[in-house]
Amino acid sequence: MYDIENRINQLKFKKCENILIGDILHYTLKETRNFREGFKDIAYIILKTALHQTYNIDIKGSGKTIALFSSSYRERDDHFIAFKNVTSLISNGILIESRKENLSLTNLKYLYLLFFWNSTLKKEIKKFGKRMHCLRCLFQAFTDYYYIESQLISKHVQPVNLLVYCDVMPVDCFFVQKFKSTEHQTITLQHGTFALSVNSWAYERSKSDFFLVDSRASETDARKANCKAKTMIVGSPFQFNRKPISILGRYKSNKIGIIMNSSTDPYEDNISMINIIQKYCKEHHKEMYIKLHPSNNLEDYKKNIDYTVVSNIYSSDISIEDFANLIDIVIISKSTVFKTMISIDKPALLFVREGYDYNMFSNTDNIKFKNVCQLDKLVKKIENDFKSEMQYLNAYFNVDGNIREKYQNAFKKIGI
Repeated sequence: MYDIENRINQLKFKKCENILIGDILHYTLKETRNFREGFKDIAYIILKTALHQTYNIDIKGSGKTIALFSSSYRERDDHFIAFKNVTSLISNGILIESRKENLSLTNLKYLYLLFFWNSTLKKEIKKFGKRMHCLRCLFQAFTDYYYIESQLISKHVQPVNLLVYCDVMPVDCFFVQKFKSTEHQTITLQHGTFALSVNSWAYERSKSDFFLVDSRASETDARKANCKAKTMIVGSPFQFNRKPISILGRYKSNKIGIIMNSSTDPYEDNISMINIIQKYCKEHHKEMYIKLHPSNNLEDYKKNIDYTVVSNIYSSDISIEDFANLIDIVIISKSTVFKTMISIDKPALLFVREGYDYNMFSNTDNIKFKNVCQLDKLVKKIENDFKSEMQYLNAYFNVDGNIREKYQNAFKKIGI
């Protein structure tokens, strides 16, 4: 397991001494890339990364703590909002956010490193396309770090803490390794749910000193994956402004909504989910609503949608909370929105495509279904008595009380 990452970790990359490059490239190595796409990556390095910068730097007070929203998430406004909510608690910090692209010649001087890195990486990655994609990822992480380091030096600030959004993503992983090498204190947030069956890496290779987890379920998974960080249960960044959980019960089932998976997940999961829920709604005279993932393209699914059943389709034009207000029951496959939905007392069921149970949420077999018959039984259960089930799910996957206060207390203990 993780053979290629560990072998790359043993290689010596110029100007990246003592950095585990294999760990930085973990998710990049999972992607497929052909010869033509490799040339596109070279063009991206030269025309984008080498000639542009995307970071805004805002110093508050003496700048004790860096809060980094890196280029790994620049296209995700939903993550940015969650990050901004959490970091609003930091009064003495340096907010570093990758948002708007600006012309800059700063990174041109590092292009020569690609020749050395290519020669080194070729020892383990023979395919041109994949190797160029890895070089693009590494160059982004490297140049992001050294640009920000130069800015902090020029502004004469010396932070002692580093807070990142997810320390196993490429740029964040590079930053955490560099900061730990100089004995700075490092902290990572939990931006999503990490199924141990497919992504134990997020816990196992976390390098931060502190891991602010979203629930008892995540803390349990982190322990199972031998996470080295000290875990602190604070709730999800996405639920930062959530009211305390209140489970009222007495649920209806007239309107059923589905939350689509990311486009990086198997296409068949979304198609199967749409087909089965449509069939159920048609047979039982229910209304159906669809909420696309930000990465989804509606054109990919139009031929599978029965508009005599589907009342409306939403994308980023509506929030999760507003979508929840339109429906009675929500169907989810892998989305971490599951936790948010149950926290606002919205019954959630988990769709599993036959033979592909990712076990994204542990201890949830009693709310999973694969076909129309199983779904019908669960809907009837929701209509009859689902309150105790909702109470259990929230106790395990969410936290009680005020999440803002939980982050405040955690930051205080850490020294932020």
